[in-house]
Amino acid sequence: VGEKVMITGESGCGKSTLLKLIQGFYPVENGKIKILGKDIDEYSLAELRNVITYVPQDSYLFEGTIAENIAFGWNEETAPVMDVIVSAAKKAHADEFIKDLPKGYNTKVAAGGTNLSGGQRQRISIARVLLQNKSIMIFDDVLSKVDNKTKTKIINNLNKFNSDIIKIYITQDLANIPNKATVFFIDNKKIICDNQE
Repeated sequence: VGEKVMITGESGCGKSTLLKLIQGFYPVENGKIKILGKDIDEYSLAELRNVITYVPQDSYLFEGTIAENIAFGWNEETAPVMDVIVSAAKKAHADEFIKDLPKGYNTKVAAGGTNLSGGQRQRISIARVLLQNKSIMIFDDVLSKVDNKTKTKIINNLNKFNSDIIKIYITQDLANIPNKATVFFIDNKKIICDNQE
């Protein structure tokens, strides 16, 4: 628990397939996948969704306010208080640009987030996942549209966030390897190296 894993490799090497297997989208035909010590076949899809949260590279935002988009997926019966939403946004380095908008967290988001930049959408999606605080977080090249300075700050914040959570990063950006991460290099659907060096 609390592991940081980075998976990297060229396009088509099998990263996306591995992610889908971990999330239960494909059946495991050879070998085994264990999630928190339990065989993946013992989980229902609903149970897996309660354990794993996933941020895709192209995150979808729905029509509603920025606060509602960040709070989406919150599994408590009552809506999260604004302090909790703002705290998640700060960790994702979204708070600054949100506060600069005319209505701040009450700014309306167009369907698909088309009135925001790609980097802003990615940061709102990261904030959404941090708010959910599930046992395993998968970040699929989620900082590809963010400048390098902000990227470094977000990675540092993610590293510090809840040390009990397993964080899996899918990326081709080797400049921002999280500190003390296990790095898996995949080549032609095979893991060829599993250390940071």
